[in-house]
Amino acid sequence: MRTLPLLYFGCQRRSGHFFWAPNGRSYLYNPPIPPDLANGFDKAHPPQGTREANRYVVRHLHGYTVLAFWDYSVDSRPGSNSAFIAPGNITDADVLALAAEYFPDVLARVGQLESVTAPAPA
Repeated sequence: MRTLPLLYFGCQRRSGHFFWAPNGRSYLYNPPIPPDLANGFDKAHPPQGTREANRYVVRHLHGYTVLAFWDYSVDSRPGSNSAFIAPGNITDADVLALAAEYFPDVLARVGQLESVTAPAPA
């Protein structure tokens, strides 16, 4: 499995949550991350206890850093969410810097992201 510098999980231009590589390739199945992380990813990582858009939490799982947030910028249905997934145990500032480099269109679309303290998913 080739490790990519960053993946984006969410919608691009239309409803439908997929994993996206920086080169524009989408993955519905078998994204280039461990199956333990990929399985059940949708809605598993954004802040619990709030569904306010653009509020994020960071989780370190299976050797990756996941910065996840509720995102209604493409899909307005309740539960729409997005995440950036980076290899290693890095800070949210590092993930956001990678996102600015590899997915500037996503950051422009969602606007300012804000960290929140939220309990881990059950």
